Formats: sequence, C-alpha cells, structure tokens
Amino acid sequence: MKKGMVVGLSIMALIGFCIVLFYQVTHIDKPVVRKSMVSKRTNIIDFVTETISDEETPLSAEIEDEEPEDGISVKNKNKIPQKEIESSEITSFYCNFSTLYEEDTHTMGNKQWKLRADFDGKTVKGSYKAFNSDSNDERRFDADKSFMKELFEIIRRYDLASYNGLDNETKGIPDEYGATLSVMFESGENIYASDNAENFLPIDAEDAFVQLFASACAKGSDVIGVSVTGHYEDVEVSGGRGHISFPLVHLGRTDAFGKVDELKYPTEDELHEAIDNINSFEMDEALAAKDSFEKGSKDKELFYDSDLFVTRNDTEVISLYVRENSRRDVNSSSISSFYRTYNVDSITGNELEFSDVFRDIQGLPGLIEERLRKKYPGHKFDKDIEEHIRKSITENDGDVCFALGNGFTHIFINEGVADNEPGSYHVTLPFEDNTKLISNFYTAYPEKTFTRLDYDTDYFLRGGLDFRMEYEIDEEEDITWRGISGRQTEELSLYGYAPEVYLTTMKDKNYLFLNVPTGDVSFYGIVYEITENGIEIPEDNGDLGLSVIPETTLDPDYVLMYVNEVIDGTVCFMYPTGVFKIDDDGFPVPASKEFRLTGGKVAIRESGRYNPRNSADASHSGGMFYVAEGTEVTPYASDLSNYIDFITVGEDESRIIRFTIDKFSSDMKLDNFGGLDKVFK
Repeated sequence: MKKGMVVGLSIMALIGFCIVLFYQVTHIDKPVVRKSMVSKRTNIIDFVTETISDEETPLSAEIEDEEPEDGISVKNKNKIPQKEIESSEITSFYCNFSTLYEEDTHTMGNKQWKLRADFDGKTVKGSYKAFNSDSNDERRFDADKSFMKELFEIIRRYDLASYNGLDNETKGIPDEYGATLSVMFESGENIYASDNAENFLPIDAEDAFVQLFASACAKGSDVIGVSVTGHYEDVEVSGGRGHISFPLVHLGRTDAFGKVDELKYPTEDELHEAIDNINSFEMDEALAAKDSFEKGSKDKELFYDSDLFVTRNDTEVISLYVRENSRRDVNSSSISSFYRTYNVDSITGNELEFSDVFRDIQGLPGLIEERLRKKYPGHKFDKDIEEHIRKSITENDGDVCFALGNGFTHIFINEGVADNEPGSYHVTLPFEDNTKLISNFYTAYPEKTFTRLDYDTDYFLRGGLDFRMEYEIDEEEDITWRGISGRQTEELSLYGYAPEVYLTTMKDKNYLFLNVPTGDVSFYGIVYEITENGIEIPEDNGDLGLSVIPETTLDPDYVLMYVNEVIDGTVCFMYPTGVFKIDDDGFPVPASKEFRLTGGKVAIRESGRYNPRNSADASHSGGMFYVAEGTEVTPYASDLSNYIDFITVGEDESRIIRFTIDKFSSDMKLDNFGGLDKVFK
C-alpha cells in the first residue's frame, strides 16, 4: 500500500512539474517589466560632453521602461515638464534632426544634421555635421560667448522650451527621422525633447540653427590661386576654314614664365582631381565640336570658342562659368551660345548643386524671373517661365545654372527655358538684397580679391556699390567702352577690340585694371577706382607702366603684369592695388610683402625746378619740370637703392619727378624717403 502511495505521489509531482514547465514556455515572450528612467539614445551620449543624470534632466520622473517589439512606439512625458526657462546662459547645446524626407525645407536640401556647442566659460567649442548617402560635411569651430546668446535667441523666438519633456521612441526604425534637442543652462535648468520618428522642430528654427553654425564655421576667408590659360587650334574644313579654342584651369601660383607652383597654395587632392575633371570635360567638348564640323565655306568660318571666368576662388569654394559660342554648320542662321557652371567645394572636391547652396529653393525661381524681367524690360518671355526655371533647378539639368561670386551669385538661363528665341540670359542676385538667398557658408569671402570681369553683367561690391561695363563697335572698328557705377558713366574711345578688365577689392577699396589695346599687340594700363561718387582715376595713382597678363594668378598678392616700357635694372612700381618689382629678368613680380611704399599724398614744400625721370621727359620739358609749392605727389617707382620717382596728381597731365636719395629702407615712411623730408610739407 505504501508502495502504491509513493508511486501516486511521484506521478502527481511529475504532472505538476510539467504544468509549471508548460506555463513558463508559453509565457517566454512576455517582457520583464522594471522600474527605471527611459535610457537616452546613444547619439546623445556621443555628442553631449557631460552626461545628463537623473538630477540634471527634466525627465527624471520614474517611467516604466518596457522593451516592445519593433514598430511599437513608447511615448514618455514628464508629468511636470518645465515649459519656461528663466536663465538665458547656455552652457551646452546639442541638436540633431532629419530633413531627408521633407519636401519644403529651407535648410539646404534633404540631409541629416548634428549640431553641438559647449561653453567652458571662455570659449565656445562647436561642431557641425550635415550628411546623406551622397555627402558628408563635418566641421569644428571656436566662437565667443555671443554665439550662445544667438542660440538662446533662436530658442526663445520659436518657443522651443514648449517641447520640453517630449520623449517618444519608435523601436526598430532607422536613424533617418525625427529630432532631438538638448540644452543645459548655467542655472541648472535644461530642455530635453526627442522623437525618433517625427521631426517636431519648426522648419524656420532648423534653418536658423543651421545658418548660425554655418556662419561660425565658414572657411572662405583665404584666396586660392587660380589661373586660366587658353588652347587654340586651326581646323581643316572642306571648302572653308575652322578653329576651336577652349580654356584650362590651373591651381597654384603662376610665375613670370608661365609655370605653376602648386606649393604656393597647398590644396586637397580632391580639389585637384575636380579641376582635372573640368579640364578634361572642356577639352572633350571642344574636340567633339571639331569632329562635328561639316563642309565649310569661304564666307563663314566654322568655330567653337569657349571662354572661362573664375567668379570665386577661396578656401570654401571654387566657382567658374564657361560661355560657349559655336557655329558648326554654315547653313546655320545664328551662332549657338550656351553657359555651364562649376561650383566645387574646396575641401571635398564635390560639385555643389542648387540644393546645397540656396536656402529657399521654392522662392528662387520667382526671384530669378523678377531679375530677368528687370534686366530685359519689354522682352516677351514665356508666361510659364517661373515653372520652367523651377523644373530645371529641381532636375538639375543644367539649363538653369549658377556660379557663386564675391557678394552675389551669377544665374544663367540657357536657350529654350525663358522663351523660344536663340541665345541665353545672364543675371546676378546680390546677397545684400536677399539676406536669405544662400547658406551662410557662402556669404563670407576674402577681403582681398582679384577677378576678371565680363561685359553686360551687374557686379555688386562691398559698401552697396555696383558696377557694369559695356561696349559698342562701329563699322570702322572703333570701340566705345563704358563703365557704369550708380548714375555715373565713364567712357573711353578705343580701336580694335574691347579691353579686358579686372576688379581688385581691398577691404573698403575697389579698383579696376583695364588692359587698353594700343592698336597693335601691346597694351597700356589704366586704373579706375569705384567710389560712392562713381568711377574716377584715383589721385594717388601713377601713369601705369604695367598691364595685366591674361594668364595671371587671380590673387591680388600675385598679379602678373607686362612691362609697357623698356626698363634697365630693378625698378619698383607703386599703385593703389599693390607694389610690383621688376626683377633681374625684366619681369614684374609682387613686392608688397617686401616694400611698403604705397601711401597717401604729400605736397611739395617749395616752388622750383625738379628733375624729370629720364632724358626723354627732359627733352619735352626743356630740361627740368617747374613744380609749384603745394603740388601734391605720390610715389610711382624706385630702383630701391638710389632714386625714387614721384608723380604729380591733380594735374591735367601728370609729370614724373625723380629724386636721388641718401639711403634706402623697405620700411621708410612716405614723407621721409631717405632725407626727402625737407622737400615735402
């Protein structure tokens, strides 16, 4: 009997064990519920230098942290979130958000953004990151305390404290959505809001954050030397003539012998590769045009000409445009014209698109149409021109393209977009008139620039000044050149062809260099200054003995120039735009870092006769120049050892006076050139 009872009890125990085991198995997928604070996502830990503890965050209330399946959302909110922040002193800021799938965004396209700034009491240390599947832009910067004040102003303006306490997380979705905002204040207050599925931040607030960080870490303050050379080739055409010409771009400093020294401008390999690709493409286009030339005629030459203008060359971006004109068929009634542009990031070598640069893509087409109708009043454009422009920008097909300039941007509208007429259109949009036109990465540019100018183009300069130039040619090939600034127009009568013109900006000064043809292969140079009063020859400028070499380095410190007269020995020419020394080989080289000989004007102390600079001037003047007391002069040239020439200013015809000096020094003051203090007032 006992044996039977034992067996029975064993069977019952076995049955009970099986029941318990079955229960555990059937409930194995149930989550284990525990009491704790919801953990923050790892990307916050990566970017916030100080871990936010339970005491430091408004989300310190106990919240059940369950581990749901993928796709399940956990929505956690602090019971008493702080919706108003009394302090305005930010010590730490972090924000990430995604615009990858937003259609209407002001923040330069569809990307993910991570912005961080920490203040240690003296300096703000910041980082910026914008990325998508095609690009990744990471930068760091230092700023002063005012940066944090501007951050707080954005937070206040868009009432971002009202999102405090939001903490929604959807499990299992990729890190391509939503937003996070974490701000810590000196008072101990903080703001924390996060949603990894939905971007809760206002678009305008995102744009304000991005533009503030862009201003802090923009790197376009230094010039990168760029020069342009041309290739010309005659082409044999059956029954006629033909030719092709195309440009080549070079990075570095071009010397007097046409060689390029890249070490003068250390740049990234990616930028060199991008420039090489541009040169290859331009050459291929020219060769393809050459192969397309059909039977010619003696009356019409077949040709392909492309001209290149560098519009910006600094450590942020290299921008340029190519104007292509061609006649590939003698039966064509018009010359085909086309513009294409290149905007290359100076660090990554990536080519920038509209969405990378312009903030309001939706409003841009209307702005372009407005400028187009203003420049060409009375012209009959298509009524749907704005939509045609928008379509081209959206598709990035090149029919509408842009090239960044210094303080403005060029916009080109190629044939078939604005109307059905042959030819293309070119307008410019100034940054000052359109403060939200482009990203703050590209609004800053070097204080000193040197740029070749194009005709029939509006240029916008610092100080609210503007300039454009145009020319007319009559049947006898006489040229009338006009420079226009404000309401004032300067005219020159020339022969042969319109001069090449270069613009030099030096802080608050703007100068024009004109290479004026003399009727043969030579030039002489003219300098104008653009001021609030219009265009004028500066008083402290000499009769230019130099003209700009077309292949010059586009850098005001390394301008290459022709010597327009025979000079023996070393001579230094001084102009408002810089100092140029004639070296032993007879070439002008920049000397502004060696010799500080430019400056204002001085006046002759006593009336009398003074030596001309050479025998030719002496023969025209009867031996010596008579110069009246008070006549103003400015330095013109020197051999840097024995003499210095001054040129009179304010006279109808300037005269150059030579003084022998007792001693010479590179840091002599203008009113004391080696014992000349007794000569000048």
